[in-house]
Amino acid sequence: MPIFPFVESPKGLPEQQGVIFSIHEKLAAGLKLDETETMILMDRMDGVSVPRGCVASMGWCFDLRPFLNLYWVRWYESIIAVYAPNKKAVRKHLGGKVGRIVLVEKRGIPAHK
Repeated sequence: MPIFPFVESPKGLPEQQGVIFSIHEKLAAGLKLDETETMILMDRMDGVSVPRGCVASMGWCFDLRPFLNLYWVRWYESIIAVYAPNKKAVRKHLGGKVGRIVLVEKRGIPAHK
């Protein structure tokens, strides 16, 4: 999936972005992430400079949406959209008052018709 610059002159190459590049490659190959990688991914997707489901690193944008499930989550008194590899990752990342979690898309394919 695309890795693209979102600034005029990003630092280094995508391959030099460390753990986030290895997570991207692992997801692209269809491999499962371990719990540590999952938590790193969820924490890094909180940025406001790139779209939801993407990770920013030194001017590079790693688009992970095709490899992740899209969930609607009742969190406190609102409903939010969250990209994550599984429901457990959503619960651990959000913490607090997580209510119902509904699968909307399973890795880019609509879950309901």
